[in-house]
Amino acid sequence: NWYLKFLKDRRQRIVFQGTTCKWKDINKGVMQGTVTGPHFFNLFINDLEIKNCSNTRLVKFADDSSLLVPILKNTQDCSSKAIDEFKDWSESNSLPLNEGKCKEMIILKKGRSEDCVSPIDGFERHSSLEILGLTFEMTSRFEKCVKKKLVKANKCLFVIRKLRNEGYSQDELDLCRSLVLSQLTYGLSVIAASPPELTTIQNVLTRCYKRRYTSEQIDINILLEQTDRKLFEKLCKQNNHPLREICPKIKEYTVKLRTQEALWPNISTERFKNSFINRCILRYN
Repeated sequence: NWYLKFLKDRRQRIVFQGTTCKWKDINKGVMQGTVTGPHFFNLFINDLEIKNCSNTRLVKFADDSSLLVPILKNTQDCSSKAIDEFKDWSESNSLPLNEGKCKEMIILKKGRSEDCVSPIDGFERHSSLEILGLTFEMTSRFEKCVKKKLVKANKCLFVIRKLRNEGYSQDELDLCRSLVLSQLTYGLSVIAASPPELTTIQNVLTRCYKRRYTSEQIDINILLEQTDRKLFEKLCKQNNHPLREICPKIKEYTVKLRTQEALWPNISTERFKNSFINRCILRYN
């Protein structure tokens, strides 16, 4: 078994300024940059669950875990209880929680104040959080996320512009799609819940076309629909897809009374209407 051999009898040593230390046996962790490292960690924390706090969702990705604790009307805030359960599991499995890296963010409806939610001891409260390269804000906007994308995209455009000044032709520098577009469209299905951010990205793509960084006009809405359809098709075909649970449930009845066979969500805000699954249901179907 290749995995067992990878984990068994492992040793490492350090080379610094020409000096090499002796080999030392290790029985924890994996080398930085190994492809299998995150998968091993996922197996190790497979039994990490929050059982004593209903409606709480634990999202795990290697050593980054996110707790989503909804506080519904006429219900008690159980975020501290969920954190305590998380800490107990971490300590019993020799994975102490680094509270210095833990952050808390409150997402509220308009007109509500975050002061109505009690802070968690030892956790610093922030107005935004970065998760897997996307910056989420307590206002449900993605202004900071798009701003970071634009900074990276402008750096790539600067390199392309300098190369053009050195005499390279546009045909030789057709890098806008691979360098710039990949930056702007990462996480597009998530960012699209906030239409103003889409407008900002479209303005950048329009400028790229006018300044001849691209040979054709790029429409962000067309890219969004292609991305949404591809993702929606995947989660419909795969029963174990992480987003499978947000799909509308099929109605259970013996007689077909209406053409609508799925239970659609109750939509009360434009932001919820523009979210990924509702776009796929209402806009494309």
